[in-house]
Amino acid sequence: MVNPSQLSINTGVGESAAVTFAMQYEGDNVGTVIFPSLDLVPGVNIRTAGALFTPTGTPGGQALLQKYMSNQAATVDIFGSSSSSAITPLAAGLASVQLQSNMPGNPAQLLLGTALTILDDTGETGIAMATVTVNNPFVPGLTIKSIKSTVTYNGRTLGAIDLPSVTISVAGMSQQASQPLPLSMDLSLDSLMALMVDQANANNLNAEPIKALTKMAKDPTVKIPSSVFAGFNLPNFVKAAMVGLKVDVAMSVTVMVGEYETSLTLTQPGVPTSTDDTILKLLPIVGRPIAQSIVDLATLAFDSVMINSPAETDFTTNINGLIGNTGPFDAEITFPSGSTVAWVNGGDSSPIGQIAMPTVSAKADVGAKLALTNVPFHVASAQNMGAFVGYSLKAEAFDWEVVASNMTVIAMGAPIPGINMKKKVTLKGFNGLKDLTIEKYDLPSNDPNGIHLVLSAKLTNPSNVGIEMGTVQFSNEFQGQDTPIAMEGTLTKQTTEAGLKALGDMFRLALNGGSPNLIVRGKSVTPASGPVSWLDSAFKTLTMNVSLPSLGKQDIITGITLKTMALDFTGPNPYSVMTSSDNIEATFKIPFSFPLSITKVAEDMNIQLPQGHNVANLKLPMADAQTISPGLLKTAYSNQPLNVNDDSHETFNQFSKILTTGPGVQFYLSGTADTVAETAAGQVTIPGVAVNVASTLAGMNLNVGGASITDIKIVGGTSEYLEINQNVVLQNPSGLSVKVGDVAFNINYAGNAMGRAVVKNMELKPGANTLPAVFHMAPTNEHVRDGFLTGFCAGASFTLDVAGATDSTKVESLKDAMASVKMASTIKGITDKLIPVGSGAQPNILDMLQMTAPRKTPVQVMIYNPFDAPLFIKKMKATNYWEGKYFGELDEEVNLTVPPKSTVRSPTVTMVSPAGFGFMSTLLPFMMKYPQMILGIAADVSFEVQSTIVTYVGGSSGYFGNVGYNQTAIIKVQVGGKAPAGALPAGLADLVPHENNSTTTPVPSPTASTGDASTSTVVPSPTSASPSPATASPTGAITEPVTEPIAKRQVQTLEDGPGSEDPAVVEAWIKAVVNKLAADEGLPAYY
Repeated sequence: MVNPSQLSINTGVGESAAVTFAMQYEGDNVGTVIFPSLDLVPGVNIRTAGALFTPTGTPGGQALLQKYMSNQAATVDIFGSSSSSAITPLAAGLASVQLQSNMPGNPAQLLLGTALTILDDTGETGIAMATVTVNNPFVPGLTIKSIKSTVTYNGRTLGAIDLPSVTISVAGMSQQASQPLPLSMDLSLDSLMALMVDQANANNLNAEPIKALTKMAKDPTVKIPSSVFAGFNLPNFVKAAMVGLKVDVAMSVTVMVGEYETSLTLTQPGVPTSTDDTILKLLPIVGRPIAQSIVDLATLAFDSVMINSPAETDFTTNINGLIGNTGPFDAEITFPSGSTVAWVNGGDSSPIGQIAMPTVSAKADVGAKLALTNVPFHVASAQNMGAFVGYSLKAEAFDWEVVASNMTVIAMGAPIPGINMKKKVTLKGFNGLKDLTIEKYDLPSNDPNGIHLVLSAKLTNPSNVGIEMGTVQFSNEFQGQDTPIAMEGTLTKQTTEAGLKALGDMFRLALNGGSPNLIVRGKSVTPASGPVSWLDSAFKTLTMNVSLPSLGKQDIITGITLKTMALDFTGPNPYSVMTSSDNIEATFKIPFSFPLSITKVAEDMNIQLPQGHNVANLKLPMADAQTISPGLLKTAYSNQPLNVNDDSHETFNQFSKILTTGPGVQFYLSGTADTVAETAAGQVTIPGVAVNVASTLAGMNLNVGGASITDIKIVGGTSEYLEINQNVVLQNPSGLSVKVGDVAFNINYAGNAMGRAVVKNMELKPGANTLPAVFHMAPTNEHVRDGFLTGFCAGASFTLDVAGATDSTKVESLKDAMASVKMASTIKGITDKLIPVGSGAQPNILDMLQMTAPRKTPVQVMIYNPFDAPLFIKKMKATNYWEGKYFGELDEEVNLTVPPKSTVRSPTVTMVSPAGFGFMSTLLPFMMKYPQMILGIAADVSFEVQSTIVTYVGGSSGYFGNVGYNQTAIIKVQVGGKAPAGALPAGLADLVPHENNSTTTPVPSPTASTGDASTSTVVPSPTSASPSPATASPTGAITEPVTEPIAKRQVQTLEDGPGSEDPAVVEAWIKAVVNKLAADEGLPAYY
């Protein structure tokens, strides 16, 4: 408020301080503005006032409330009155106040969102449930007492809520979800489809399938390309489309704000609406009309119907057919209630049964192919069924009516139940089964005096309905008369030459056949489950014309299998291979089933690769044969040439190649066979039986079986190669035996050529073949050479590639075969120790303990030659480690020859250990671990030896190679030399208890001494340092050294050694010697 005067007004405090003004909107009094105390000063005054808002009962009040709740500002009028103040003088002035004020809208929306749930019966009732989240922007509680609302989307009505009485309570300044409220939905196709299309566009989804479905719903005959629905899943689409749904809600509600009741009419746009999976319950509402119209337009056709195991009331059936024109999308069709079948006779439908239909699958633009097997069929009426079968056996065609109800169509991922189908199907009738054909004669068994004869008949069924008849009987007539021709009979045994010839002629005629004409009448039919009256009576009315078939010329031999076969390629002509076989099996079959024994056979066969192309010829003379089981004979032959045609050498080469490295080969045998057979009716000779069969021959499959290399012996070496004798074990899983002469194989290791292995006079027989071979190993890569020799001596395993080449053999017809050989083999190196027990080292105590020069130790190494050839060792280089610590190395030429399988001690070589004090960290623990060495006692010490040996296998002019070899070896260490003379340091005597460290030492006499001071032993006595003299024998010979005991005493000098193996004594003594040697060199003490 603006006070333009210079006058200030203050109403003070208390009851009389309040100032009130009337508030009006659009001419209606809508409330009162209240100032608890009014204080006006000159100029602009901004004051906080309360208000009593009473919108009920006036249009202006309702309009102002709607604006407020719709977040719209409104201009209200403020009027003073004589009652504006209890202060009389002030009231007169305030009565003339007229002001305008902008009342801002409420930015908080009443509805925060809604959740839609579709009920199971929404499709029938049109009622869904909506849960609304109500926002109370007021401080007092808000209660909604009635609702009348309309929900729209893009201007289209989706539904409405009309609840004259309801209670939705929301605490002040909070939000609350209501109870589910019934929403009356517009379930019209246009409304729902438009909603999905618009939401799809809003969510950037492809709406074309929905648009296409809308077209199909309005016009079932419209053609939609199946590509529109490719990969389309309707439930997923609907759920994705409904994401982010916002609706406009126009509502009129009765509310109570606190205790104040009023009505409110407003429109709230863009209310977020969520849906759950129940939205999919709308799909049948949309889909059922579409699915039903598609089913109504679909076609049903049965290509064939087979009645299996007929009985009076039940049977099973196989049905093949098509439900066509099922629409542009894939679908699954289920028949929960099955389908009924009725026979349409004239205008009447006679129910004949119920089919339990399984689920069928329909493909877009194709339909549902029916391939139903063993579907149960329940006969609804035996009388109707009998009438139908009787009619169908005589009629050319008949009609079925197939009815299915409550089907479910599952399309685009959405199940649509409640679909019905009624279709008429026309099938061909049996047309009297006029053509009965005798399919074949059979001679199935022997009779007491010959061969039993039966006939097999075939009914030509013009219908696409089949019936499993079971056993049928016919009466036969020939030339219009009852003919006593039995369906079974006997070919009698022949004993005369003429009879046997006639028997042979009969068989030849049977193979060529005649064609007598017969009239056959149905006599009875008995299914496997027992007689069926209606089927039997109908079958007796049949009359059929038949003719006996011409059997034609038969192929007696149906298969030939070469179980074993020997091939000798060492002859003068590589394309005339000598062959033998002790096991050829041939299957044969005559057009009859009586027992038959073939006793002899001769063959003239061409091997064909491929069929029709002759490659080679094999002529086998007449030989004995044995029928080992019905239809199977066995024969054999020996030393018959397989002659390859001149124009087929290359094909035969490939044939040999497959037999060598392949699992087997199929080929064809074409030619003739002469057979002699024994029958119950006599001996039958059948010459010139045509043979044209496929056969197989198992291959040796060498590349799969691999090669095992055993008994490896290195027997020699030249400057060019290392000669190795070995056995190559090849597995031959086939029945083939093959002689191929000398064969050479290339040996490779890790892609490097290692040399050639030659097998002399190679012959492979079935099973494991151990072939001696000579391998000349000569790798061109010296690293490969050395690595192989190193690994071989260390017992390593190597995977070698064994491969053939065109020059592996001199047999021309086997060059390709040998070149195809590619096998893997693993060999294992030797495990013998190259450094056996017996190596020794003789270090000098002074040399080991001095500090100024490298320490040198004489060493002799025992060397074992594991080869079967002399081993010349040119040079040895070895690095030695003791307990993982570097101890020294040797690197010297030895020029030592070790005989095969022998052990030789090397010349003395020198191991050099490091100079200086640093090595004492290794040497001191070493001597402390073996203290007996200090006392002159040899110790067996384990060293890790890492060596490189320069060798010549086969002698000094043999095969050169560097062998790296690592081994833990036991070296006998004997410490020699004498410690420096000097007094034992003070403290060492104190360290050693007298009673525990006294010793008695054998002392050689002076006459036994060599005179070398370094090897003599000086042992002081308690009274004298003079040695005891030796006593000479009368002959003047030197006597054995005399040892005299020394009394227990304490060691006093360095040169006498530590005198004990106690580690503390040994350590102190070693340190004393080191310090003494340092002092002799003019160096400071190290310890």
